[in-house]
Amino acid sequence: MIDVNGYDELNKLIWNNKEKIILLYFGATWCGPCQQLKEKIKQEKDELKDMIVLHLDCDSEENEDIVKDWTISTLPTQIFVHVENENVIKDNRIEGFDWIKLKMVYQETKNIKAAQNN
Repeated sequence: MIDVNGYDELNKLIWNNKEKIILLYFGATWCGPCQQLKEKIKQEKDELKDMIVLHLDCDSEENEDIVKDWTISTLPTQIFVHVENENVIKDNRIEGFDWIKLKMVYQETKNIKAAQNN
């Protein structure tokens, strides 16, 4: 999990990892479910090895524009993204702590990437 501070860092990390499954994870230090999900992702990192998790703290001033532009109104929020034709595409959005849905979307995304590479 990589902590992201600001658009420049976010864009650089997305473009440098565009061949991987990318998950934007929006959370806050005061949010209990956010902290639980953060720990679960860390614990299951071997199971999610094909995914890069970019953590954005919604309380950080550097991330205010990102939170606004990505319309984050529920915490935690996870958004799978990919790069296509020089654009960042939002694939799936999960609001709240739903580990089963997160793993299902991860597996679906992994299968799609594998099919595209064959």
